[in-house]
Amino acid sequence: PVALRLGSLEMDRDTGVVHMHGRVLSLTPREVAALRVLLESPQRPVSKEQLHTQVFADEVTGLEAVEVLIYRLRKKLEALPGPQGAGPAPLITTFRGLGYMLTLPASVKA
Repeated sequence: PVALRLGSLEMDRDTGVVHMHGRVLSLTPREVAALRVLLESPQRPVSKEQLHTQVFADEVTGLEAVEVLIYRLRKKLEALPGPQGAGPAPLITTFRGLGYMLTLPASVKA
């Protein structure tokens, strides 16, 4: 199966099942949709408007719905600790005025 991958985060394109550190993440359909949009735009910020259009489609919601969705998704990504020696977990970075981007944390140099 073709997967979207960044660091230890992996999504099956066909099923939408998301794994991180080898464990399945429990995500809502909207969280999966938002994560898919971010994974399909590597190294490029995705605007709130674009996320809103692709995740909420024709629903009558404001852009605040995207902010809440990203907040919840961030919490789920941060809550899953990686095993010793696992690859870095991706983070959702906010770029003011541009949108959100899935990034890997910078390596900490000792």
